[in-house]
Formats: sequence, structure tokens, C-alpha cells
Amino acid sequence: MSLSKLRKGRIFYLAWIFAFWTAILFCCSESGKLYAASAVIPTGTSVVLEVTALVNSEAVNPGDSVQVKVAQDVEVNGKVVIKGGTAAVAKVASVEKKGMLGAPGKITVEVVSTTDVDGKKVGLSGSLFREGKSKVVTSVLLGILICILFLFFIKGGDAEITPGTQIRATTV
Repeated sequence: MSLSKLRKGRIFYLAWIFAFWTAILFCCSESGKLYAASAVIPTGTSVVLEVTALVNSEAVNPGDSVQVKVAQDVEVNGKVVIKGGTAAVAKVASVEKKGMLGAPGKITVEVVSTTDVDGKKVGLSGSLFREGKSKVVTSVLLGILICILFLFFIKGGDAEITPGTQIRATTV
């Protein structure tokens, strides 16, 4: 075997090895981040979620879905186990509509779950509470000083959770 053929064979072999490992790395990373081949997420791992649509106490009922997504990549031991932007499940846990006497609206949203990089469901625990503006003092003062009807016609403000609001949750 000539030296020329031997060199060509080694170069081909090294090029093959390089191509193989390059393909493996491209399959496992995006923007230089490594994704876990099999995600193992410890209980209590912090997950930041972001509300993507307006939630208003006048428009929702307990049990309604709330649109949320994972705000940023969740990493364990340097590997991404939950990718940022992944949809998550959240529900309206309780809601009170604004009421008479200037009572404000109230809303509580609880986070339920999301999915990991393997597509497996990951349970989450976390909640967010919002309360609208109270107008009780205004209602009572106007009711006493001017007319008792103000007690019944002045209502508090709606509770709102605006898009971009973050919810801190942990894995369960």
C-alpha cells in the first residue's frame, strides 16, 4: 500500500469522525446550549412563567385556562431540561367580581404543569394573586355625605393580570 493511499485513508477516517461528532453536537444543542438526553428534574426546581394574554376578573370564572409560557430555559447541571417559550398549563383558582360599596375584584391563578425537552409532563406549583382598586372609602363617604345611593352604584376596580406578568413556580 502506498503512502499516498494511507494518508488519504487516514484523512477520510478523521473527516468521518469529525462529521459524526459534529452531527451529534448539532442534534443536542441550539445556540450552544446542551439539552438533556433524558430530563431528570429535581423536585423544587425553580421555573419562571410568563402570562401571555390579559386575565380580567370580570371575564373569567374558576377553572378557566390562563395562557402562560416558560419565560426562560430551565437548566439542571448545565443542561436545559425545560426550554424557554414552552407552553404551560395554568387555571383560575378563584375569582371575585367587583362589587357594591366599592369592593374590588380579586383573582388567583394557579400553575399546573408544563413539558420538558423530552415532551414529558412536569408538575408545577405556584400561584399569583391580584386585586383591583378598592373604592370602599369613596363609596361610603359619598353615601354618607351626599346620597345613600352612592353605596350601591360605586363599584371597585377589576383585578387584572397583564401579559408579561411573571409567575414563580417550582417543580413537584
